Amino acid sequence: MHMKRRIAVLLLPVMLIFPGLALADEPPAFPLAVYGNVKIDNADAPIGTVITVFNGVNEVSRVATTQAGKYFLEVPEVNKGETLVYKVNGTEGGQKKCANPLSVASDKIDLSVTTTSSGDNGGNSGGNNGGNTGGNSGSSGSSGSSNDTNETPTPSVPAVPSAPNVPGQVLGEKTTGDKVLDDILSESGIVFNGDVAALLSHLGNKRETKREESGKKKYVANLIKGLKNILSGKENALTNFIAYGTRQTQILGEGERAGALNSFKAAFGKVPETEEEWQDALKIALGRWPNKKSSAAEKKALLEFKKIYKREANMKDAKDNAAVTVMAYGLRPAKRNMNSEATAIKSFKAIYKKNPSLAIDWDIVRAIAYSGAKR
Repeated sequence: MHMKRRIAVLLLPVMLIFPGLALADEPPAFPLAVYGNVKIDNADAPIGTVITVFNGVNEVSRVATTQAGKYFLEVPEVNKGETLVYKVNGTEGGQKKCANPLSVASDKIDLSVTTTSSGDNGGNSGGNNGGNTGGNSGSSGSSGSSNDTNETPTPSVPAVPSAPNVPGQVLGEKTTGDKVLDDILSESGIVFNGDVAALLSHLGNKRETKREESGKKKYVANLIKGLKNILSGKENALTNFIAYGTRQTQILGEGERAGALNSFKAAFGKVPETEEEWQDALKIALGRWPNKKSSAAEKKALLEFKKIYKREANMKDAKDNAAVTVMAYGLRPAKRNMNSEATAIKSFKAIYKKNPSLAIDWDIVRAIAYSGAKR
């Protein structure tokens, strides 16, 4: 954000100096992200295959696949605890009890249908296989939530709100499945490789070496400071991302992309190096809950929460959970609200007796502005 814009934001009129710390227009969405393989007659389902999810007779989610053999969608939180039926082009391909997205952010359910012989038998077979596979994945994700490891394995390819974000929560907006998450999963591999030509070809951009040199000097040097064994390829990935971004993060400035990487480093004590870590870095930049967890970062965030809200956080409450997650991992909002941010800055100054300047300070400001948590 340019300096003039910063000043304008700070000078926006506000009705209350201390707004009760409930500033989001809407509470953040907490859908359950569901993803997996999908086959028709034992072959990868083609692009455009329609996956629908039913709670009884009510359709609760729908998506057309954007990658052969894989699907991504999000199921609204209201369906938690209900047994849902997953259909592939109208034929049942799996059943699974919907998990609570506050406990298990994502679930893998593989779907399979048969059309060449008995559609009913194929549907039932796919339902059993899909349900069992999804159940195993969900259990794995739940048991891993207390460790600093990925809760559930993610497909090698997604992302933000589009196909689904593997943690399906999005800061500041409600979504169903969309293209953003799909881009996150696919583009994380391109960024991870550190090949600037491949990234630019993907984006349709021309190379600007001065931009790369500037970003490397201004941001990357500080990012890798104090870290050991940073290979040139990993450093190139950081430089390329900051300089050019991805399809979904081009809307952000270089400083904002660098800020998302700083948030990742603050949470995990390292820069993203693997494809899975780049998925989480992109999710942080786009307001998505990361897969990987940091107990240390969350403990610090819980302490800040208590200082701000004068009470303990209830992690089963969507708004409290959002506030802690934003402070722990530095999630950027899906949609910015300058009035809320300006008021949140006033609240920060009232609580901390200073202007926000550090990365954690701005994470706290975002938590106040967008989580909807209250004292």
